[in-house]
Amino acid sequence: MKKDQSIFLESISLSNFATFENQIIYFDQKFNAIIGETGAGKSLIVDAFQIILGSRTTREMVRKGSKLAVVEAIFKCHDNRITSFLEEEGFPVSEEEIIIKKTISSEGKSKSYLNLQSCPANLLQKFARNYVDLVGQFDNQKLLTNEYQLSLVDTFGKLSNPLDKYQKSYNEFLSIAQEIENLSDRAETSTVRKEYLEFQIKLLAKINPSKERETELINKKEELLAQEKRQKTLLEVKYLMEDSPENILQFVGKASKLSNMASDEIPQATLEKILDAEQLLSDFSFEVSKLLNNQAENLEQNLETVLDELNQYQELKRKFSCSTDDLEQKLSAFEHELEELNSLERNLAELLKQKDKLYNRCLKMAEELHQSRVSISEKVEGKLTKLLRKLNMEDATFKIIVDTCEQLGPNGITQLSFMAETNKGEGIHPIAKIASGGELSRILLAVRQIVSEGQSISIFFFDEIDTGIGGKTAVKIADTLNEISTSGQVITVTHLPQIAKVATKLVYVEKETIEIDNITRTKSIARAIFDDERVKTLQEMAGLQ
Repeated sequence: MKKDQSIFLESISLSNFATFENQIIYFDQKFNAIIGETGAGKSLIVDAFQIILGSRTTREMVRKGSKLAVVEAIFKCHDNRITSFLEEEGFPVSEEEIIIKKTISSEGKSKSYLNLQSCPANLLQKFARNYVDLVGQFDNQKLLTNEYQLSLVDTFGKLSNPLDKYQKSYNEFLSIAQEIENLSDRAETSTVRKEYLEFQIKLLAKINPSKERETELINKKEELLAQEKRQKTLLEVKYLMEDSPENILQFVGKASKLSNMASDEIPQATLEKILDAEQLLSDFSFEVSKLLNNQAENLEQNLETVLDELNQYQELKRKFSCSTDDLEQKLSAFEHELEELNSLERNLAELLKQKDKLYNRCLKMAEELHQSRVSISEKVEGKLTKLLRKLNMEDATFKIIVDTCEQLGPNGITQLSFMAETNKGEGIHPIAKIASGGELSRILLAVRQIVSEGQSISIFFFDEIDTGIGGKTAVKIADTLNEISTSGQVITVTHLPQIAKVATKLVYVEKETIEIDNITRTKSIARAIFDDERVKTLQEMAGLQ
C-alpha cells in the first residue's frame, strides 16, 4: 500500500444476494474495472457496496428461495486517524482490518455489523462520508449544488481548520441568538407569569412547608385530641357535681340541711362529718370548674391553630397534586423562576452584548474565509480548465464566480457558482444550463481528481461515469482514472474498453443458467480475468472479434 493511501477495499462477499449465490470478489488496491454484458449483475455489486455504506435494503435483494442475504466487505486500513475514529465509536480495529457486514431477511429486515459488533446504519454512513466516494450514474447532479461546490474549494484550499473554528463560533452565535429569542418570548409574558409566581409563593411561604413540620403538627393534633377527650371526662364530672338537675352538691346540701334540722337526734361529731363532706365536694367541684375553664381556652385555641395549619397543608397538596416533599421543591422552584424573571432584563442585556461580540468575530472569520476562497477559486478554476481540456474538452474554460451573502451562514458569507464556456465564443454560463450529460460527467471526474489530491477520501467507486462517452474522450477519462488511482483505490463499472484496458485488475461479471430439480435458475458470477482471456475480452468489448 502506498504511504498516502489510508484505506482500500480488499474484498466483498455476496451470499444469496439477488442473482449472486455465493461469491467473493477481490479488488486490487489501485485501479479496478468491473465489466460484463448489460444485465449480468454489475449494478448489483454497486448496490452491495452502497448497502455496506449504510443505504437502505429491500426484501427483493434476497435471492429467491433464500431466507437471508449477507453482504460483507473487508477493508485494509493502515491509518491511525481511521482506527482512532472507530475506537472512539466503540468498534476497535483488529489486525488492520475493518469488516462491515449487512444481513437482509426475506421479510425485508436488515442488521448492520462493524468489526463483528452490531452497529447503527448511520455510523456506516458517517464512515463512508469521511473515507469513501461513491459516484453513481446520476451523482453528477450533486455537482450543481452550491454546498458541494463550496466544499470542493475548501477541500482544495485545505480550509478545514479555519472553517471548523468559524463553525464553532457560528454555532455559539446561533445558540445565544436562540437563547435571546427564548428569553424575549418569556419577557413578553413575564408580567403575568410573575404575578402568578408571587401569588403561589405567598401561598406556600405562608406555611413554609416541610415534612418535619407536618409530622410535628400531626403529633400535636393527636396530643390535643387526647387532651380534649380527657376534658370531656372532666365535664361529665362537673355535670354530675353541679350542673345536672339533681346534682351531687344539691343532694349533699339537702342532706346537710335536713341533718341540721334533726341535730337533736344526730351527734355533733356526725353533723360535722356531713358539713366537711359538703365543703370537700364544693371545693372539688370548684377545682374541676377552674381546671376546665383554664384548659378549655388554651385547648380550643391550640387545636384550632394546629388544624388550620394542617388544613393548609392538605389544600396545597390537593392544589398542586403532590406530596409535602414536592411542596418544598415547588416553593424553591417558584422562587428560583421568579428570581430568573426578575433578572431577565439583565440577562437579555448581557446576552445581546455577547451576541454582538460573537457576530463581529464570526463576520471577521467569514470575511477571512471568503478572501481565501477567492484566491483558491482562481487556482481551482485554472486547474479544472486544464483537466477538462485533457478530457477532450479542448475549448472549455472553467470559471468560479464568488459572491458574498447578506447574512452569515453555516459556511460563512461565500456564495459560489460554477460556470463554464464549453464552446468558444458562446460565453460563460452556469454549468447546469450548458453542460451535456457527458460533459457533466467529465466535469465531475475532473472534480474527483482534485478531491483525490486534497481530501481524506481513499476509495473512489464510479458507477458508469463514462455513459455517453467514447473515442478519444474515453481514452482521456481512462488516463484520469488511472491518475486518481495513484493516490487512492479506484473501482469503476464500465462498458468502455479504453478504460478497462488501463485497469490493474479486471472483474468480469456474467450470468449462467442452472437447472435444479427441473427448475431453471439464473446465477451471476464475478471473477478476475488475466493474460490471454483479458486480451480477448478487451477485443470483444472493442468489437474486434
